[in-house]
Amino acid sequence: MVNDFKQHILSSIRNTTAPVSGETLSGNLGISRVAVWKHISSLKEKGYDICSSGAGYMLKSEKDFLYPWEFPGRDITYVENTESTMILAREMKEGQPPDREMKIIVAGKQSGGRGRLGRKWISREGGLYFTLMTSSSLPPSFAPLESLKTGALLASLLRKTYSIPAQVKWPNDVLVDGEKICGVLIEIGGEVDRLSFMHVGIGINVANTVPGEVQACSIKNLVSPSVTRKDILTRFLKDYQKAQSWEPDTVLAFWKRHTSMLGKTVRISQPFGTVSGTAVDVERDGSLLVADGNRVHRITAGDVRYA
Repeated sequence: MVNDFKQHILSSIRNTTAPVSGETLSGNLGISRVAVWKHISSLKEKGYDICSSGAGYMLKSEKDFLYPWEFPGRDITYVENTESTMILAREMKEGQPPDREMKIIVAGKQSGGRGRLGRKWISREGGLYFTLMTSSSLPPSFAPLESLKTGALLASLLRKTYSIPAQVKWPNDVLVDGEKICGVLIEIGGEVDRLSFMHVGIGINVANTVPGEVQACSIKNLVSPSVTRKDILTRFLKDYQKAQSWEPDTVLAFWKRHTSMLGKTVRISQPFGTVSGTAVDVERDGSLLVADGNRVHRITAGDVRYA
């Protein structure tokens, strides 16, 4: 309810040429003018540039906030700083029954963000870091498809909305000219034939500075004027929700439209050795097929690099 009040107040004082009176806000919300003033004061404390005068209230300028009330209709938990949104998701799930409704945990920055294979994901302020707490109708063996789907949705969003030439690389990287701009991490649990939960962790370099020692890029260096995290998250959640019912063949076709990987020579490092060859296809369960001239290798996990 508190979030609803803040959302309504902000929508009322945004994009207006004249101040909105406390009396008007009070009448529309069905709360006292003192309660309106308290909500306004709370928003100011959180950084909103609200001008208060005898005539009422106006929002003077916009900032890239990720508070729950900025996303009406979404179940969002926002934390300014945390170790990892994936860790928070595990803690929130403990002792709770399965929930079909998607929950989203968003962080301003992370001190212990993780990528695949235990790598650290540097999560500086200005990036977009979030975890989707959701489920899937597919059995656990198809979980890799969720990683492919999520990466392709991110690449598609960057391409169609911001004209950023993003491409996906199996299994979960989104690259721009060979530099990583987004990453996806999936954690699942369930029975043999059905997932009971799925946590989808996503990190996107938006306005953050990326470490010089890693091959990565940030949206702020690719697009002008700047793109907001709020806009990216709003658009992505809509796209992701539409894609939740996709069948495996639909996911694969979509992923292939957003990759230039197939047909290229790759080198996959695995715990038991290295496979080199040509990436020829991706199977319905999300595994990568690599041909080396003698045989076709079916790759389910590994660190992939272009040769």
